[in-house]
Amino acid sequence: MASLTITTSDGAESTHELAGGRTSVGRSDDNDITVDDSSLSSNHAEVVADGDGHKLVDLGSTNGTHLNGEKIDEAPLSDGDNLMFGSLVATYHSASPGDEGVMPAPEPTGSIAAEGPATTSLIPNSFSNASPFTKKVKQKDSTGQALLFIGGLGILACIAAVACSFMM
Repeated sequence: MASLTITTSDGAESTHELAGGRTSVGRSDDNDITVDDSSLSSNHAEVVADGDGHKLVDLGSTNGTHLNGEKIDEAPLSDGDNLMFGSLVATYHSASPGDEGVMPAPEPTGSIAAEGPATTSLIPNSFSNASPFTKKVKQKDSTGQALLFIGGLGILACIAAVACSFMM
């Protein structure tokens, strides 16, 4: 049976068998494979049974899904393919019917989410901010500050003049 081996940034590995149909990966508890990693979207990607093999489908994730270093929306999988869900690394293993001596993948011993949050994060070299808005840089306007100061002094002078006229 086909499987997906996920490696966290701290080196922990977990193997998940891919049953027929769709296997979803993401941070949300409603996924088949749940991983508590901030680089994953709630519903990040799916591995979908496709004929005799599987295909990888990105579900509009923020940090993208990569197959062998290439960002994809949808692509067929081959044995040994390297996948990246955000900064989470995984390897796809297929098992064809003619393989002899192939043992089924072991059941996961525990959820990666149960191990706690990651202490480090891997950022791909090609990562860029996904925000369409540029960061605003505040620049000091010394002319505007000087005019504001002079205007404040003028108002104080007017108040003082009015106060003096009432005292007379």
